Amino acid sequence: MTPNRRLLAGAIGLALAFAACGGSTTATGAPGATAAAATTAPSAATTGPSAAAPTASEAPAPTDAPTATDGTSTGAQPSLAPGAASDLEAMLPSEAGGVTYQKTSFDGSSLGALGASIDTAQLDPILKANGKTINDVRVAIAAPVDSANTEAGMVVAFQIRGLDASKFIQAMGSDVSTMTKTSLGGKDVYSAGAGGMSAIVYPKNDVLFEVLLASDKVAESIVSQLP
Repeated sequence: MTPNRRLLAGAIGLALAFAACGGSTTATGAPGATAAAATTAPSAATTGPSAAAPTASEAPAPTDAPTATDGTSTGAQPSLAPGAASDLEAMLPSEAGGVTYQKTSFDGSSLGALGASIDTAQLDPILKANGKTINDVRVAIAAPVDSANTEAGMVVAFQIRGLDASKFIQAMGSDVSTMTKTSLGGKDVYSAGAGGMSAIVYPKNDVLFEVLLASDKVAESIVSQLP
């Protein structure tokens, strides 16, 4: 039995969005370099009196620098600060089976801006029926520091605050009727697939934990550390 493709697609979409957010911080260094270039241009223009006329004609060139700065500020748009759900994030392991993970978390509004894959056609009616909104939805992710580690997998925690996970498990792409109920790490979980191509689903109160694509050893270590 293979893992639910929609479950994997949604979680991988979140991971990619997480990586994109992290990458956006490196672009913020560019404005400093642009500013430095702009300040050197005027000083060069003051050095040659005899060349004053040609320099004046070139003066408009530095005015192009602000456009580069404008482009950078647009690139920094996903300022969706990781840690929007720090308590949910804290439920995920920082290390499991010898793998070190980095963690982040998002609230409902951040998820929408990230374009994360959540089945809103199924989720919206559940929210409405239970008096919840997208603001009650939170997600935390633990992804390996070493992305080349093929045993690491990833961990995702979905939460709708105050709503039992059994009521939204289907909307998160997990059809437990097609999965095997088993015991792992001292907890009752649902599983599909095996050894590096597995999906482990563990509902706990109002949080749905998913351990995806981890080796059996790492998956058991992860689950044993969950609440």
